[in-house]
Amino acid sequence: DIVSSALELRQASILSERNILLDELIQVKKELQLAQMETRRMGEAFLQRLGVVESRVMAGEANTRTLDKREAGGQQTLVQSRSEMELKIREMVSEVGRFKQNMETEVRGQMDVVRSELKQRDTAMLQVEAQA
Repeated sequence: DIVSSALELRQASILSERNILLDELIQVKKELQLAQMETRRMGEAFLQRLGVVESRVMAGEANTRTLDKREAGGQQTLVQSRSEMELKIREMVSEVGRFKQNMETEVRGQMDVVRSELKQRDTAMLQVEAQA
């Protein structure tokens, strides 16, 4: 009777540990879903910002073309304006590149953290299953 009570206690303990790990796994899955939603939100925000910058670049290019048409009327003014416009376009393109690189780095970092946590949880679950 004592042996069966000890076995039942051990089985209850194993089941309790398993349930705790399952709860933790469910929590990790929820956190992963939140991270994925945040990543999507960040990606959408990035695309929106990129679209704004691209439209600015296109507007800058349109302005440059307009200035090219006026070249006959004011060569010196046009040269100065063109230089300023090209400088602004280069600055915007550089800004887009930096922003894109930062976003990619941040997204990669978040995904690495999530992958690492999932691997740790999977290892823990495999160990619990092996013990059970």
